[in-house]
Amino acid sequence: MGWPVRVYIAVHKGERKVEIPVFDIQGRCYSAVMIPLDRSDKSLLDHYQDYRIRHEVGKTIEEAVAYCEKWIKENLWDDVKVLEEQTPQNKA
Repeated sequence: MGWPVRVYIAVHKGERKVEIPVFDIQGRCYSAVMIPLDRSDKSLLDHYQDYRIRHEVGKTIEEAVAYCEKWIKENLWDDVKVLEEQTPQNKA
C-alpha cells in the first residue's frame, strides 16, 4: 500500500493510545485504527484482540479519519481527541 500520506493519533487522558495512518490511493483514502500490541492496557488488548487494525474508507483524508474517530468513540473512548501527528512530510 505504500507510505501513509498523513498520520493521526488518538489521545485519551493525555496519553497517546492509537495511530491512524491514512493512505491516498487512486482517489480513495484508506485509514486504519492501529492498536499497539505492547500496550500496558491489557484489558484493551484482550477485549479488542480481533480489532488490532480497523480499516475505514473515505473519499477524502478527513472523511477516512472521521470514520476511524467515530469507531474509536463508539468502541474505545468517547472522550478521545484525534490530532494530526507532525511528521517530516507535513511540517510547515
